[in-house]
Amino acid sequence: MTEVIFANKGIKETSYTPTTMVFLSDDLEDCLRIFPWKKNVYWNKSDTGDVTVYAVSKEPVGVDIEYKKERPFEKISRRYFHTHEVTNNKEVFYDLWCKKEAYTKWKRGKIAENMKANIDRPLIRLKHHLPDNVVGYLCT
Repeated sequence: MTEVIFANKGIKETSYTPTTMVFLSDDLEDCLRIFPWKKNVYWNKSDTGDVTVYAVSKEPVGVDIEYKKERPFEKISRRYFHTHEVTNNKEVFYDLWCKKEAYTKWKRGKIAENMKANIDRPLIRLKHHLPDNVVGYLCT
């Protein structure tokens, strides 16, 4: 099982040794310095607006965050999502988009090839320390 902790900007060290940490930071070197494991480390970055997160892990990892702005959700979801996922709902759209993008990053795949695919991995919603208008998911 993946153990994840979310580290707010400014954390200096941790005595806990999770397999994955998500940092609300734009400084990868600082994130890697704090991460308790030093060899065979995977990382992934996502940013939206002025918010940046890094996911650092002992295993392959993908992360995505998105600022929830108005868009033609139904039109976009018809183009990219599976037919049973088409939606005009802002919350549903961003949940699906972030899940699929985090999953694609975990697979090291191409987004266009994975938007209609079913996700066969558990995802963790990033709730802590993100602004209310930003949604994010982690895939490990």
